Amino acid sequence: MRRVPPAWLAFLLPLAAARMAPALELELPQDQLLWIEPHPGAPQPALLALPPGWAVGDAAAILLADRQAAPALLAMLRAGLIAEGTAVMELEPGEAPCPPDPPPVLSAGAAALRQDVGAGLVVAIGFGSAGPAALQAAGGAAARTGFEGGALPLAAAVALAGGPPTFAPGAAPRPEEAWPLRAPILCRLLAGALGEADVTEACLAALLPAAAGARGN
Repeated sequence: MRRVPPAWLAFLLPLAAARMAPALELELPQDQLLWIEPHPGAPQPALLALPPGWAVGDAAAILLADRQAAPALLAMLRAGLIAEGTAVMELEPGEAPCPPDPPPVLSAGAAALRQDVGAGLVVAIGFGSAGPAALQAAGGAAARTGFEGGALPLAAAVALAGGPPTFAPGAAPRPEEAWPLRAPILCRLLAGALGEADVTEACLAALLPAAAGARGN
C-alpha cells in the first residue's frame, strides 16, 4: 500500500515541483522569416522553423500548401518533422510553371535552405493542388547533379492530394546526409499522420527501391 507523506512533506512537494518546472519545460523550435526570391527583384517571405539543436548539414523539409490544404494534416506533419530534428519551411505554390521546369518558389526555397541556412538533404511535401508541383520539382532534381540556375536538388517529394500519397525520388543525396536512415523516418511520419500503415511500405519502395528489394528477397 502506498504510504501517505507527512503533512510537512506534502506541503513542500508543490514548492519543489514549481522550482523544477522551468528546467522540465521542452525547448521550442525557433521560428523565423527567411526571404526567398522566386523571381528576380521580387523577394517574398517564407516561414522557417528550426528544431532545438538543429545544425548546419541537418535535414530540411519544404511544405508546399495551397489554401485548400487540410490544416490538421499540415500541422501534424510539421510537428512530427520538427520533433525528428528536421527544419521546416512553409510555402505557397504560387504560379504553375511549364513542365519540365521546377516551380520557382520551390527552387528558391531549396536554394535558400541549402545556401543561406546550411541544410543538408531537402525534401518537399506538396498538399492539395500543390502536390504535382512538388513531384515535378523532384523529377527535375533527379536529372541535376549540381547547383544549376539556383534550382538545387531535392532528395525526394511527396504529393498529398486527398487520395493515396504519391512519391518521387530526387537527386541522390550525399552519403553523409544519411538518406537510408532518414527516409524511413519520413515514411513512418507520413503513415502515422494519414493513419494508413501500408503507406510506409509504398513510400520506402518509391524512395529507397534498392532497400525495398532487399527486404523482399
